[in-house]
Amino acid sequence: MLDYVKPVFLGVLIVIVAGAMGGFMAANRRRNVAGWCLLCALFPPLLLAVYFLKPRS
Repeated sequence: MLDYVKPVFLGVLIVIVAGAMGGFMAANRRRNVAGWCLLCALFPPLLLAVYFLKPRS
């Protein structure tokens, strides 16, 4: 099984999943979706920042 999953593909998968999660959470909190999607894809720990930011009033 490990022969089929290359580390590069796993890294790309992590980037895509982190970016999508950041975009969905930003949309729910009325933030800039494209910006947060890109930032969360590049820096996955920023998902915690999006999670803890409160929605704008």
